[in-house]
Amino acid sequence: MRQEKEIYPGINDSDTLLMSRFASGDLEAFDLLFRQNAPRAHRIAFRFLCNEEDARDIVQEAFLRVYTSAGSWRPKARFITWLYRIVSNLCFKHQRRARIIQLMSLDAPREGDDGSSVVMEIPAHSADGPLSVLERKERQEAVKEAIRTLPPNQRMAVILHRFEELSYKEIAEVLNCSVAAVESLLHRAKLSLRVRLERYFHDEPQVSIHSKVKDSEG
Repeated sequence: MRQEKEIYPGINDSDTLLMSRFASGDLEAFDLLFRQNAPRAHRIAFRFLCNEEDARDIVQEAFLRVYTSAGSWRPKARFITWLYRIVSNLCFKHQRRARIIQLMSLDAPREGDDGSSVVMEIPAHSADGPLSVLERKERQEAVKEAIRTLPPNQRMAVILHRFEELSYKEIAEVLNCSVAAVESLLHRAKLSLRVRLERYFHDEPQVSIHSKVKDSEG
């Protein structure tokens, strides 16, 4: 165990230790893991899928996989990194399946078209003064759509970096890619968001478009 701690520095964080307890048969540890980390999993799934019911399904499936993987689990990474990876893969799988279904039926509704799910909100005031209700709503919808239409890997990288505040290295572990690949994903996402959202923010002070996306959470 001493050697494992040296190889995997995150082994001592509380969630990873709880997972170690659960893997050893402590069912109460699993309950604690769920209560502490289900909200994180839900935030990611909801921002990615823009649908409350789908997000809840993803959380349930993710923790079912955690539960059934206890016997084979090894602390090769922090628990939360492993959970983020499970949630991300489930989100990607769900979107691929939904896309196939939509291609099979022209009447299939688009995710989030009913307006019941809002990924993020634009702040009520800009640097130039208060925005009208209609302007705020238009910006909210623009930001939501801009994020939603990013390619899956770019969208997930933005969510993990800007909202969950993961480092490039942590995102690389979650997405199973290199740090350079994460940098490329975020750079391309930034360019796409800048093009799509420029008309809504061009009159405001020069601030990173990623900051605008982050601020839009409200």
